Amino acid sequence: ELGRWILQADEVEKNAEKRKLIDQLHQVNGEMHKAASAIAALVNAGNRAEIGKVNVQYMYAARQVMTLLKELEKIG
Repeated sequence: ELGRWILQADEVEKNAEKRKLIDQLHQVNGEMHKAASAIAALVNAGNRAEIGKVNVQYMYAARQVMTLLKELEKIG
């Protein structure tokens, strides 16, 4: 749902500051999805040793998503 919203907002948003944040959000959301996919692949492969490393990447991206959403909310 977030990805769809990002794509829709990116197409219609006129405010330059919001567009910049939406572009950043799009990038970070993609990074979060890549990390989640990697975690799933590691779980399926039984490679628990690497899951912690990738989980750090996922959590970092998730925090960035939340920060960017809060910044967008402040702008209105």
